[in-house]
Amino acid sequence: MLSLPFDYIRIDIDNMVDKLESIAKRDRRELLSRLKVLLKHLLKWQFQINKRSKSWENTIDEQRQQIHLLLVDSPSLKPILTEKRHDAYRLAMKAAIKETGLPKTVFPTDCPYSLEQALDKVAV
Repeated sequence: MLSLPFDYIRIDIDNMVDKLESIAKRDRRELLSRLKVLLKHLLKWQFQINKRSKSWENTIDEQRQQIHLLLVDSPSLKPILTEKRHDAYRLAMKAAIKETGLPKTVFPTDCPYSLEQALDKVAV
């Protein structure tokens, strides 16, 4: 059996903790980014009916699939969807306003989609 000095083991544990925290932060950022893109495209889909495209539908489907995969890999991320849905919506609305040129008043102030609706493949 290999014998290592205690200091070496402690440094290795500290590095592992740092790495795990870094991975968790990255996964949270990715989840929120994908939720923002999903909500933005749902807004565009809802409020620009005449501009709906297969591309938007594909983006919505892709974001839903990637969010699902993130949650399968890391179920502990699920509560973050609930906690950060309104923050993601605020960012999505801002992006939708910029991309569509529609006035802010067109979009609901609060997220009009429950998580179940946003993540439901039948919703679009």
